[in-house]
Amino acid sequence: MKKYNLIHTFILSSFFICSFFTSSFVHANSISLDESFLLDTIPEQEIEIFEEKEEPIFMLVQEGPRFPGCEDMEGSKKEKESCAKERLNKFIYENLKYPVEARKNNIEGENVIQFVVEKDGSISNIDLIRDIGDGCGEESLRIVEEMKNLPEKWTPGKQRGRAVRVKYTLPVKFKLDDRHIKKKRRN
Repeated sequence: MKKYNLIHTFILSSFFICSFFTSSFVHANSISLDESFLLDTIPEQEIEIFEEKEEPIFMLVQEGPRFPGCEDMEGSKKEKESCAKERLNKFIYENLKYPVEARKNNIEGENVIQFVVEKDGSISNIDLIRDIGDGCGEESLRIVEEMKNLPEKWTPGKQRGRAVRVKYTLPVKFKLDDRHIKKKRRN
């Protein structure tokens, strides 16, 4: 529903009040004005529409968002946080596919991904902040995108006891095993 600024609301209200009181004095054949007529007569630049503002994204919160799977366990918040970090790492490294080009070129290092954990636990605004190259950035993004398909959503972050949008920074490490590096050096 569109909301109009205070001045136009006052003008419209005044018009309808005046027309209500004068309607008994007007002939039955007279033309009545409706709201659409009034809106058509007000220049578009004078109509101010208020839209809902997007909620802010927090960088630091009292209770951070957590990867799913540990909420039903017994224990303190610290234990749940630790469990969530372990599950997140497990998810990443069980699903990570080392890019062929990066393996061939002995590329190792750390990519950094940022995304927003929404108030409902869904993930949005995924960005690659640091990319070590040779397909590692694309693979890091693929892993985070895959989180959207999990059966459970993240536990949202909280500020003052209520769920808020939180920016989450996730490092994704690419490390070749020693056998691959030794084999590459011999050749």
